[in-house]
Amino acid sequence: NTSNGQIIHVRVEAIETGCYSLTTLELVVEQAPIAFTPQDLRYCDPDNDGFGVFTLTTVNNEITGGAPGLQVTYHETEVNAENGVNAIDTSIDYNNIVIDEQILYARVESATIATNCATIVALRLVVEPTPQLVAPTALEVCDDISADGIAIFNLTLKDAELLNGQDATQYIVNYYETEANAATASNAISTPTAYTNTEAFTQTIWVRVEDNMTLEGCYKLTSLEL
Repeated sequence: NTSNGQIIHVRVEAIETGCYSLTTLELVVEQAPIAFTPQDLRYCDPDNDGFGVFTLTTVNNEITGGAPGLQVTYHETEVNAENGVNAIDTSIDYNNIVIDEQILYARVESATIATNCATIVALRLVVEPTPQLVAPTALEVCDDISADGIAIFNLTLKDAELLNGQDATQYIVNYYETEANAATASNAISTPTAYTNTEAFTQTIWVRVEDNMTLEGCYKLTSLEL
């Protein structure tokens, strides 16, 4: 076409008689929806079986750029996305069917475009491993002559036991005085090799072990008794 809305003239002629009719055909180019390839959706796998749970709708705005009036559907194959069939039910979380990593296809359509214009972008689902920890045995030290229940502990002596043979260079181990701090990775004990307990005789310390090979920073928590 040479212009949007160009009129083409059509002649339909009967072969036997030569009689004909004329009509017109308008050529209209519609703007397909603008869509953006989203960041990978990542899931920290608690049991490292390679399967996870994903909320696909969390990337809707990233795909549409926040533009109003766009509908996003997700499909397990590119063919289904192109044909607009067998959309995944996004009212519930999606469980990947390909171990560790899977590609889904997002179809973006506009309700204001009369024709079947759609844009397809890929969404990668990544299931990342989490540290598999062994619950550590209590860390014990002998009290001094004061018998006040206060002593100095080298918490890092438990690192190897916690990791149970896993490559220590792949993990970051930090110790915390509260579970809440461990969960948010805030206020880690700054001197884990020389920690003085704050509760006499027995105290629970929380351990956060984070996998530094995962973009999501997948982690596990456990407790350590002093």
